[in-house]
Amino acid sequence: MQEAGLRIEAEWCCHSDFNIASGELQGMKILSQPHRPSALFAVNDELAIGVLAAAHQQGLVIGEDLSLVGYNDIPLVSRLPVALTSVRTPLEHIASNAVDMLLNPEINNNMRITTPSLFPVSLPRLHVNNPPCDPPRLSRRKRGGLNFV
Repeated sequence: MQEAGLRIEAEWCCHSDFNIASGELQGMKILSQPHRPSALFAVNDELAIGVLAAAHQQGLVIGEDLSLVGYNDIPLVSRLPVALTSVRTPLEHIASNAVDMLLNPEINNNMRITTPSLFPVSLPRLHVNNPPCDPPRLSRRKRGGLNFV
């Protein structure tokens, strides 16, 4: 962030529980500030869904007014009417490697792992606000309290 010349304000960082209600509460606090961030990263998808609700209550549109990223890519985020970017971690791959390491006699005898394992993560749905080539907006309608374009 510093390399890009971006500051992180202390009031944009917060501690919370890992649930939707906490995400909504903290989202309201952050997004109601006069100088709010243009993007937020939530430590899990439940918090991101809560921030999504807070953004909606404040009339902000995810992908236009605010970029939002969650973590874990739970099935619900792909079914939301509002696009939510989420980091997907290959848990099956990590678990498989952990079992292999435990069952490997060399590692089991030494109980020291000196080489870190790197696992690829992915962003199955990447949405950022103010994309360079915005498609023309034809119409906007409301359904169930959420904006659809």
